[in-house]
Amino acid sequence: MRILIDVKNLALYNGGIAHWFRQILPAWLDTSNIENEFIFLCPAGAHLRVPEFERGHIFANRWPDYLPRKLRHIIYDNFLFPIGVAKIKPQMIFSPYLDVLLPAKSKKIYSVMGILDLCHIDVPEEYPWVIRFYYVFMMKRNLKRAHHVVTISQTTRNKLINTLGIQSDKVSVILNAVEHDFQFFIPTDRDIENFRANLAIGDNKFLLYTGGMEYRKNIPRLIESIDHLWNEGFRISLGITGTISEKWLSIFPKNFLLQRKIIFLGHLDLKNLRIAYEVADAVVFPTLNEGFGRSCLEAQICGTPLACSDIPILREVSGHYPEYFDPLNVSDIARAILIAVEGGKKSPVIDARFCASSVIDSFEVLMKKLEGEARAL
Repeated sequence: MRILIDVKNLALYNGGIAHWFRQILPAWLDTSNIENEFIFLCPAGAHLRVPEFERGHIFANRWPDYLPRKLRHIIYDNFLFPIGVAKIKPQMIFSPYLDVLLPAKSKKIYSVMGILDLCHIDVPEEYPWVIRFYYVFMMKRNLKRAHHVVTISQTTRNKLINTLGIQSDKVSVILNAVEHDFQFFIPTDRDIENFRANLAIGDNKFLLYTGGMEYRKNIPRLIESIDHLWNEGFRISLGITGTISEKWLSIFPKNFLLQRKIIFLGHLDLKNLRIAYEVADAVVFPTLNEGFGRSCLEAQICGTPLACSDIPILREVSGHYPEYFDPLNVSDIARAILIAVEGGKKSPVIDARFCASSVIDSFEVLMKKLEGEARAL
């Protein structure tokens, strides 16, 4: 059987979807029937990553960087991706996200899609209407075409069933797990001292944010909460990981950067990310909506105090570990941050639900089942 795997998110991004999919995919490739042929449909162009796999081969699909940025996803998702599918002629497709157009069911291609969150439905006011309309439109369009949906938490699964009316037997949960190089790397005292020294924050407390820049991430209120704490006399420097575009950079007051209220850490590999968690006096996660909440899981593993939004998914992941706050209330965010920062290190929490081996095993079992359904189609 020829199986097409959409790796658009691995080529373009390094966020939550990529972390989740990159970890579970190799095990399926390793254990799948030797007769299966895997083809990875990958956008190709300048500055795009080309993932490497020990099995199967890459089918390069031109990314339309010759078009204005706002049109690239629309053209790739709705025209170039389907053209690539037509050329490959698979019997099964797996796409980890909801944006690329899947074949109609009349094509007799068994399609599996990932829906990791419902942010465009749950918090529509946070998104420009064009972005919201596009992703909701593509999701609903693909739900009519997909044979099975994979999501990342029980909270999101319940929403898919209760809000969108998906049959319960057509939705499976494959949880998130922290990568081996993060969980089992133990920084030395020298690693920690050097990282702290490079922050150049003196005696300030160090607060870490690793959740990325996106509309639902609630960054403007986080900035306000840091300002609130400084005005109250609490010197807390916020370190932000990842690459930040000009659009998001513009929301940070320039004096915040000059005074080291905000520090941009750039992209950190897994070992340096673990060091950052060990250095941090606390982690903050002010999101308005999530499919999982990876930052919370990482904080728990390190025993780093955590202040996060009081929303159902983060309760599912973290239980009683964090200091929760109302993400719409700046003073409450500041209150929770202060409690977390001043509370001191906690005992690490290793939750068996999110153990990489069990998550990977669950994915292998699910995909063998879905392969069987694909062959019977």
